[in-house]
Amino acid sequence: MQAQPISLPHLPWLGVAALLVFIAWRVHGRIRKLLTRQPVRPWRHRLGVGLFGYIAVGLLFNLWGHWPGFVAFAVTFLAGCALAVVGVRRTRFEWLDDGLHYTPDARIGIALSLVLVARVAWRLGEMVLGGGMPQHLARVDELLDSPATLAVLGLLAGYYFAYALGLLRRRRALAAHALRA
Repeated sequence: MQAQPISLPHLPWLGVAALLVFIAWRVHGRIRKLLTRQPVRPWRHRLGVGLFGYIAVGLLFNLWGHWPGFVAFAVTFLAGCALAVVGVRRTRFEWLDDGLHYTPDARIGIALSLVLVARVAWRLGEMVLGGGMPQHLARVDELLDSPATLAVLGLLAGYYFAYALGLLRRRRALAAHALRA
């Protein structure tokens, strides 16, 4: 007698549930990190500048000619950079025995995390209300067709690019000031 395959009609919803748990776990970890003092690590900030700068240039290059997405990403990237300037100004810096530490402004970090969570939740809601889970994984070019997704990516990339750059500049200024004192 041959075994019958087990049918799990709700398996895609288990994937959505697992994704939601994963997102909640990462947001919780991110928010906890925003509330704690962190050491200034120049290599991490340089990596952030390089990575988010690379992402921005690559996306803008690929979006050229797709004007709604291009404009959404470019404008929100600049808005993220402006928000990062405010974020660096609100960041607390402290010299401790083991070096310079910083505590980011929690309100900005929490707000950006919530924007990302809201976009992911919206996208999942579209999938659920639009007839269930897609039969294929979204391709990158399909994601680039969504100005709303590109706006969130632009805001986050701009913020993290400029914030890392601002931390490097502030570190240099504080170190120069400490040497003069």
